[in-house]
Amino acid sequence: QVLIVFRAAFRSAEAAVGMNQYRFSNLLGATYQGGSIQFTPDGNTLLSPVGNRVSAVDLIQGRSTTLSPENREDIAILALSPDGRVLLSIDKAGHALLINFVRGAILCRINFKAHVRSAKWSPDSKWLAVTHGRRLQIWRAPTLELGWQFVQHRTFGGHHDDVIDVAWSPDSLFLATAAADMSVRLWSLNPMDGFEPLALAEHRSHVRAVFFSGDSKYLYSMSREGVLVSLRYEEEEDETEGKQKASDARALYCRPGAWVMAAKAYCQQPGAQKVTRCAFDAASNLFASGFSGGIFMLFEMPGLQALQTLSLGSQPLDAIALGANGDWLAVGSSEVGQLFVWEWRSETYILKQQGHHWGVQCVAFSPSAASSLKRQKTLATTEGKAEDRGTVSGRLLATGGHDGKVKVFSAQSGL
Repeated sequence: QVLIVFRAAFRSAEAAVGMNQYRFSNLLGATYQGGSIQFTPDGNTLLSPVGNRVSAVDLIQGRSTTLSPENREDIAILALSPDGRVLLSIDKAGHALLINFVRGAILCRINFKAHVRSAKWSPDSKWLAVTHGRRLQIWRAPTLELGWQFVQHRTFGGHHDDVIDVAWSPDSLFLATAAADMSVRLWSLNPMDGFEPLALAEHRSHVRAVFFSGDSKYLYSMSREGVLVSLRYEEEEDETEGKQKASDARALYCRPGAWVMAAKAYCQQPGAQKVTRCAFDAASNLFASGFSGGIFMLFEMPGLQALQTLSLGSQPLDAIALGANGDWLAVGSSEVGQLFVWEWRSETYILKQQGHHWGVQCVAFSPSAASSLKRQKTLATTEGKAEDRGTVSGRLLATGGHDGKVKVFSAQSGL
């Protein structure tokens, strides 16, 4: 289902006459095949796996590029650091690449030796949390001083089944994990005085996701059945300690207090659909949930007030992400190879792409294709070549698939 485009590079006139040298340019034809998706910190670019490579779609400029590094197998997890410098891509077997996101170069490789269900960078980009079966591993972020190598910091254990999701608190001091044993647990990055680990057992099915609120006072968790549990941390009130509490520099969960049940709500999804993926934007308090029947629902927290419901067919949704301060919602479905970005406020599509369902059968460039893939100025600039302005010759790529459809791509934008 993938069409790889190479660009010819002639080192000399003799080489142009004889053998051509090609290098990878872009990857077209299969928009989404599974795995997690993520927006860049500025919200302008969407990262999605395409097989064993990473595709980056610039939603502002309308361009799609594919990074050169390749994983051994199809990518399952993508994790871009909050500072936007490094990208971690993990395949289905647990082999990972650490990529310099700006330059697209591989910094190091690591084998986690297990199927990774979730991997998250801390908000300060100094730590990496990776699920490892029933355990949670914490790694120091690779730096130049460490020779771009991962250094394991701690390993947490306590779940009785595989850990499905992990979340960091905004201060990068605490973590929460959700597992298939129907429980949610709270951990601290380092041993801290006054902190008591939490084990929540309010769910009656697999817990799909867990999130912290922007002020760390709420802890949300969503089960496979569509049940949302909201916990709130309440500090103890004492008249004699009122003045001391204002100057207490300890972390929130280390101060005297207790977790209380704030709310328990239901998504009210139609039929017997199950929750497959969730996403939460702490800045806007928006929560999105995708279901096995092809619908997604957008809610406002902490009351789980439904804002919008949209159906994308009958196939399950495999990835969901929120970007642009919660205004854009990205959804991917591997069954139909579809990836789109939806602006829910105006109810318009920012991006809607779908690849061939059963693979590419034939391909053809538009006429004068020899110059179409060269790095040159856009048509709108005056520096562009005269013969390129006002024409699309060689810039279009048509593909025919076994599904009976013909799709046309732009050789320069990749869309």
